[in-house]
Amino acid sequence: MYFRIQTSIVSKNYIISFDKFSSGCCKQYNLFFIKRN
Repeated sequence: MYFRIQTSIVSKNYIISFDKFSSGCCKQYNLFFIKRN
């Protein structure tokens, strides 16, 4: 069983991207914070 959840929050000053991977017994979380100029 494999699924992926991705959530992105876009604001005027920053972008937050959250990734969740789940495959079998392994889970991985990725959190990206990008500041916009």
